[in-house]
Amino acid sequence: MVVKDKFEALQDSEKFKSSSTKTNSSANYIFFDREQALAAFVDANGAISAGDIDTNERIIEDMDSAFVQLFIETEINSMPLNIVAGVRYESTDLESISLEAKPSLIMFICNHCPYVIHYHDEIIRLEKDYAESINMIAISSNDIISHPQDNPHKMKEMWNSLDLSFPYLFDETQEIARKYKAECTPEFYLFDSNQKLVYRGRLDESSPGSDQVPSGKDLRTAINNLQNRKPISDEQFPSMGCNIKWKS
Repeated sequence: MVVKDKFEALQDSEKFKSSSTKTNSSANYIFFDREQALAAFVDANGAISAGDIDTNERIIEDMDSAFVQLFIETEINSMPLNIVAGVRYESTDLESISLEAKPSLIMFICNHCPYVIHYHDEIIRLEKDYAESINMIAISSNDIISHPQDNPHKMKEMWNSLDLSFPYLFDETQEIARKYKAECTPEFYLFDSNQKLVYRGRLDESSPGSDQVPSGKDLRTAINNLQNRKPISDEQFPSMGCNIKWKS
């Protein structure tokens, strides 16, 4: 239930009636003293959580206006005459924006893995093609004691060299990888806008040393089907790559 619904339910409460709040139900608007209404709302419903507030829509109003007034004071036949004339100009641009949650793509990668290196160009293309419509995050969970080439400084160097802008995060405790049950690098997880996992697996069937050029076919098909509201196949192939280097 969003805040609007709760306020409508609150209109009949004694606490709400005793405040200076005024309502206009016929117009479906609520006019209220903010502090009193909020206090009444919290008393009746407890603390407000983020889930209670509908932030999916924004309305932006851009208004330009000007007013010119002309005042003339004179006499006609010894009778005073005052003339007031005005011109008003107003231009309003109204923009409604939907802030619906985006799907998310999480990829477990690292610096040194030949399979990840093999997919560098395709990861760049993924960002170019989908960054506007999908939240993208890369995570490295490897033990940097056994594999110092995966340390955060090297991560930053690699990310800068690829000119990628989405986050590349270091999972120092390896807790994130364990929660996701990640097994290798690279491994891809695609979530819909409701944070439901809809795809887990490989980017495509290519591999280092093969004649196949990475196309991202498997992952791209899942992303495109998700965006076009088409079913995503249950036939999903495990990712091929290097095992995550767990701490001893």
